[in-house]
Amino acid sequence: MQYRWHAIWGLALLVTCGCVSQPQTYAPMEDRRPLSVEVKATLNSYLRMNDGNASRHFIRDIRYWTEEDTWRWTGQRPTLMLAAPKDRGVRFSADVTVPEIAFQQTGPVTITVLFNGHELGQWRFESAGHRILDMPVPDAWLRRDAENIIEMPIDKTFLVPEDQRPRGFVLTSVGLLG
Repeated sequence: MQYRWHAIWGLALLVTCGCVSQPQTYAPMEDRRPLSVEVKATLNSYLRMNDGNASRHFIRDIRYWTEEDTWRWTGQRPTLMLAAPKDRGVRFSADVTVPEIAFQQTGPVTITVLFNGHELGQWRFESAGHRILDMPVPDAWLRRDAENIIEMPIDKTFLVPEDQRPRGFVLTSVGLLG
């Protein structure tokens, strides 16, 4: 009989321990798949974030609305697709900013650029500020007849009190220059 009471109390304790309030959560940004090769002809090789068709190029972690009609917030792993302007001699370029509000929470951050799965380069921000990330793309990595997938993960994100969504950096433009 005493064993039965211990079992009942133990079960009651186990059940009530699972009843805790959960913090408010937000749905992650929508992942989008690359376009088919037939539609690829409509991709741009260079995007300003306020271009009317910019969001068609986004795969993940880039907000669908602009701020100040100029730039967009990214999440931790912004990914997009671009067309190659030519077969060789192409440069990757991105206009990015790590704002002061981010740097106050994260300290120094590193943005890595992956081009079709290959690491193109890393840029370390020891302070808040604006930079143009620029580097030549090896010709062998270019896809002339398919989408080129660009990933720009940042090693640390920060939160803004108004929406509590993780943010990475400010993206103003990104592209492949020929």
